[in-house]
Amino acid sequence: MLHTTCPRCSSNQTQSVPTAVAQGTSSFSGAAMGFEFGSGDVGVAGFGGTSQTAFAAAVSHRHRPTLPLAGGAAMIIVATIATAWAGSTLPDLAAWPVALAAWALVPVTVVWLKARRKKWDADMAVWARSWVCRACGSVWDASAEKAA
Repeated sequence: MLHTTCPRCSSNQTQSVPTAVAQGTSSFSGAAMGFEFGSGDVGVAGFGGTSQTAFAAAVSHRHRPTLPLAGGAAMIIVATIATAWAGSTLPDLAAWPVALAAWALVPVTVVWLKARRKKWDADMAVWARSWVCRACGSVWDASAEKAA
């Protein structure tokens, strides 16, 4: 059973969180063209963006955690540089631990990112079934047996 009455102030001015975010978010885009008399130069520009009310932003979800391609490439470059530095400046036996430690950061980061994504997926499931009170701003999981 859905608990859609606010557990904090008992108001009926409630709404599902995804609906509140959708109603308070708008996207816009457009294009502009200019012409300079005399030289005949023509310029074209495109623009766009997203606008969000403060209320929608307050209950909006976070973006899914990612490791940008540049971040992954930077990790591999740093590991390669650390390996080259260790091989050229440290004695043979001391170079291996430094190189292994540098390369171990790559899979450790991948595992860490997967764990963050798993938590994000669980958080998003709760967010998708949550409700918000427009009177007091309280947010709760409406499908919970007892609203907190």
